[in-house]
Amino acid sequence: MVGIIYKFTILAGVSYNGNKPYYVGQYVGNNFNSYWGSGKFWAKFLKGVKNKFPTCWKKLIKREVLYQGECNQKTLDKLEEIYIRKNFALYSNGLGGCNILPGIANGFGSGSPMKDPEVAKRVTEQLRGRRGARRSEQAKKNMSIAAKKSWIDANERRKYIGDRVRNYMKNGGAEYLSRVRKGHEVSEETRLKIKQNHADFRGDKHPCYGIKYRWITNGIKNVRLNDGCDIPDGFYFGRIKKKK
Repeated sequence: MVGIIYKFTILAGVSYNGNKPYYVGQYVGNNFNSYWGSGKFWAKFLKGVKNKFPTCWKKLIKREVLYQGECNQKTLDKLEEIYIRKNFALYSNGLGGCNILPGIANGFGSGSPMKDPEVAKRVTEQLRGRRGARRSEQAKKNMSIAAKKSWIDANERRKYIGDRVRNYMKNGGAEYLSRVRKGHEVSEETRLKIKQNHADFRGDKHPCYGIKYRWITNGIKNVRLNDGCDIPDGFYFGRIKKKK
């Protein structure tokens, strides 16, 4: 196979610690001219350039081929590691490099980013204090104080709410709620609102008022037939009782 070791550098638009971000990687395939790198840290800077210069971002990236030739995957992995170190492309060097590992981090190569001491150190700092991580004595003391305060605050809230509910129920609240639940307490204002917002279908106000009809059935279902309409085939006057 033909392998390529490349170096991409962003010339303008974004910077990394005051330096131009660059990335060293490997590529195998036939579409290198449309390939722009696969590193996740590198992709963050690449996205920034695309957002700032959506029409001309490609012109701001310098593309270099450091090696191209016939080789197997193992050789290409080793060459990538050599060129990453040669170009000081590791981000831990602080020179603008965007490589996390001194080699590829996929199924062919070196594996987890945690193999990089700088990455392991950052992850440890982020996880410090979480479940399963080691905590200092001061951190344990702070957590204890916070937990006790939260427990005291919760008890005080429960006591405050309980006292208010008890006072309300003692001062006529229980009797009022009992009347409302039974439907015995409806004010005139509430009655007026119900009357205004509900249709009145009593007597001649009903849509079917004055329409005369008779029931017909076919032995299975019952249908109302208005006066003056012909009875359909298979139906007869009457109505069957539904089984309970």
